[in-house]
Amino acid sequence: MPDAAERLLEAAGITADEPGIAVADSGSAVVDALATALGEHRAWDRFPAAL
Repeated sequence: MPDAAERLLEAAGITADEPGIAVADSGSAVVDALATALGEHRAWDRFPAAL
């Protein structure tokens, strides 16, 4: 991940390994990760389990 993107994520309090975050060394790799995430319809791990 480029340094600028890493700094931007850190400034927002986000780590690259959080659910729904797609980072890669190339645009095509990000598109592939995004397509996979879209196939899941939602990053369910972002939401707490229902009480």
